[in-house]
Amino acid sequence: MKYAALIFVMSILFCSCASIVNQDSGCVCTDVFVSVGVTVVDLNNHVVDSLIVTVKNRNTGKVYDFYGETKDYGGGYLVMTDEYTKDFSTIPQTIVFTGHKGNTYISADFSIVTDECKCHVGKSSGPDTLRMSL
Repeated sequence: MKYAALIFVMSILFCSCASIVNQDSGCVCTDVFVSVGVTVVDLNNHVVDSLIVTVKNRNTGKVYDFYGETKDYGGGYLVMTDEYTKDFSTIPQTIVFTGHKGNTYISADFSIVTDECKCHVGKSSGPDTLRMSL
């Protein structure tokens, strides 16, 4: 009986993590929602909160809106999410992350890509942490 319950639980977990298949393209995407983020710290390595953040595509000028959810990426800020996979390709595009608090600004470039199926975004280059002098 224990094994039957274990198999049942495992099959539910498998189904919940199962792939989404696009029949037209043959692509297989997972249900996982991927985000790219950056942590901003001060000179004492304390996380900087309450930054006003702008994330913009350097080539197109498009500003990405995360509906006020720019913070809360493991104590950091969102740079990109799967919500915008259609804007990217396997060729990296530069995204400019800018944050300011009072009169202090910080900025960094990130190269963002997606897979051929446009399932998930990924960071091909860019910092994990930014240091800001307040």
